[in-house]
Amino acid sequence: MLRGTMAEVSLSQDIERGRGQLGWAHPGTCPKMPVLQTFVPCNHTCTDDRQCPPEEKCCYDGCGRSCLPPVRRSRCQLPAEPGPCQVLQPRYFYSPNHGRCQVFFYGGCQGNANNFRSRSECHRVCIKDFPQFAIFI
Repeated sequence: MLRGTMAEVSLSQDIERGRGQLGWAHPGTCPKMPVLQTFVPCNHTCTDDRQCPPEEKCCYDGCGRSCLPPVRRSRCQLPAEPGPCQVLQPRYFYSPNHGRCQVFFYGGCQGNANNFRSRSECHRVCIKDFPQFAIFI
């Protein structure tokens, strides 16, 4: 039973990744749900976002798929976005993949909110969202 459920999670994640390229995907990200081990069949009340109200997404709910409110991404989860302009100012963004603030070159216009003038400002805003844990051996 668990193996089938894990395959379902993998499939749903693949579907979620592909949706952003389609015009009908609702904004936001599905919440992460734990895999439920159950002996009853899982319910699927939706197969894609088109079957959900505009403020919800068709997400894996722990067993099947249902319409759920999306989670908002914090500014510190956004990718580095230099924008279309060519000024090339050194700025910092938080990389959740690397667990630290990194330098990038901001073009001077547009971009997104994961854009800080200093490493210390980036740390102050983002490290509280993604605390670092020290492991002592």
